[in-house]
Amino acid sequence: DPGFTALVAEFLERHGERFHVNTETDPKAALSTIRSDETNFDCIVSDYDMTGLDGLELLEQIRVDYPDLPFVLFTGHGSEAIASEAITAGVTEYLQKGGGTEQYTVLANRIDQVVERYWANRYADRARQAIETAQGGINILDADGYIQYVNRACADLLGYEREELVG
Repeated sequence: DPGFTALVAEFLERHGERFHVNTETDPKAALSTIRSDETNFDCIVSDYDMTGLDGLELLEQIRVDYPDLPFVLFTGHGSEAIASEAITAGVTEYLQKGGGTEQYTVLANRIDQVVERYWANRYADRARQAIETAQGGINILDADGYIQYVNRACADLLGYEREELVG
């Protein structure tokens, strides 16, 4: 519903400066926009009941190119069966539309949480990759001085297998 979409977008943008909302009412157009090189998205919010593709079919297509991108299914056509199917399909969050403006606050808070977790995981993955691919030896010790992690370069430098050094 274009009117509802505009209302949600307006509320989210009023919720905070960090929200920059791009709306599409056609799921195939949304998929095209998401896949375009011009845009980067931190989160997708979709309804379930749409013409052309339902929300879970849209999720399935998005996951091909963006396996970790947060996806919130925000639907008025909810049921336990749809919720179960959504969770199995890999939605990040499932919210049922309700009455009143508190539903938009809940949606905004959930978006904040999933995006924060998404970026924290991405930065952690980059840090792990940097440590793992570093040419210098790196190890991480616990409070008692025991090795909890050692990169390949450190193990090679010391002449041990990594598993022998941990602990």
